Amino acid sequence: MNISKFIDWSKENGINSTASIDQTPYAGYGLFASKDIPESTVAVSIPQNLLLTSRKALQQLPRFSKLILSYLSHKYDTTKDIQSIAESVDNERLVLCLFLIYCKFFDTTTYWAPYIDILPTVNFFQENHVLFKPEYIAGTSLENSVKSKINSLQREFESIASIREDWICDMQFEMYLWADCIFWSRVVGIGGDEQEKEASDKALIPFFDFANHSSENPNIRWQLNNGGIDLITYPNVTINATDELLLSYGSKPNQELLFLHGFCIENNTEPSRFMLPLLPFFSPLEQGYNLPKVQWLKQLSIKPNLTLVPRQSNSKEDPLAQCGWTDESIRVMYLVSLEEDIEFIMDDDDSITFQLLGKNIPSLIELEAAVKDMNIFPVIQLRAVMLLLDALEYYLQLNTNLAQENNETGLWKQANIYRSEERVTLETTVQSLSTFRDELMQHPVVLSYLESA
Repeated sequence: MNISKFIDWSKENGINSTASIDQTPYAGYGLFASKDIPESTVAVSIPQNLLLTSRKALQQLPRFSKLILSYLSHKYDTTKDIQSIAESVDNERLVLCLFLIYCKFFDTTTYWAPYIDILPTVNFFQENHVLFKPEYIAGTSLENSVKSKINSLQREFESIASIREDWICDMQFEMYLWADCIFWSRVVGIGGDEQEKEASDKALIPFFDFANHSSENPNIRWQLNNGGIDLITYPNVTINATDELLLSYGSKPNQELLFLHGFCIENNTEPSRFMLPLLPFFSPLEQGYNLPKVQWLKQLSIKPNLTLVPRQSNSKEDPLAQCGWTDESIRVMYLVSLEEDIEFIMDDDDSITFQLLGKNIPSLIELEAAVKDMNIFPVIQLRAVMLLLDALEYYLQLNTNLAQENNETGLWKQANIYRSEERVTLETTVQSLSTFRDELMQHPVVLSYLESA
């Protein structure tokens, strides 16, 4: 990493700064005030020509853009308006990731070389990112997201590699993983021109991306200025010489911070979501109504996960909602737990009509209302609770076992912050569900149902 060369390049290309780049004891490099900076003062100014967007990437290097346009023509099976397609919001990540790969591994003499050279390396991410170390979050809700992400990137990579042209022939999957890590850990949404809403609006910004995150004590913010970016001190905030300049990335849960940036915040007040795979609740698919239930949910475009969001309880709410289960998750669990008075009809257009007690049910909202009107509603609630308890107790045990592994690497420690947070969520939810189960077991409707079973 040649910081001095990057600093010289930054100055030569119009960056004005009262901050220096230096190492931190906790996050690699950061920005530090080289002198006292008064309130509401521009600390760093970055001109428009240094905002690296997908449009700029396509315009500057003919060898690069020729190959990207060739790939997109193949992907979309058209040559019409392919330049506009390449510059669209849908393809900005793809273009920037491939641009990073091209400049890092295949042409190290480009205008952007001093910036590309100071970005984290493949080796860095191999030790410090969960995309390269998915085993570190095994047994957590994040594991499935990471595996899905890796599979998605693998499919993208294979699609790109299939054109077998020029430098693409030598591109490796690890390069594509590296570029995706760089993109999501450093990209800034700068907003597009009102005249060009379909154009790209994400940018990689040299110098700017050395500013580290603080959720509690940020002392600078950013704003657009003549197409460029300024880092400005907050009103009533004076930064002393040698103080670190800190941005807030916004309120983000540890799940997202670990996934995108490789770190977590102790005692983070923004809760992470626990995602529970839905399909195991319909296993085996061939049994009963499991398959048509799954097909009906797909027809409604329901995501294949249940979502738990820890939050303050409200005594007036449904007990499952008190635990933090989303409304959609609760409704889906009612469907999972339904065994009586249901019918699925395959229509001529291959769509499915779902009926409960002879009445058509077009959505999960109507399903919830109909289930709550059933005499055996407490029984259905009990089934849902028992199924959720079984699943959560399994994940809780898995989480606890894996947390006991002996590993002292930095990423493992960060992942364990998230793992511990998720374990508390699971323990709390299991306790609440157990209490609700015990209450339902004493409900007259449940007792009568069990006696007659």
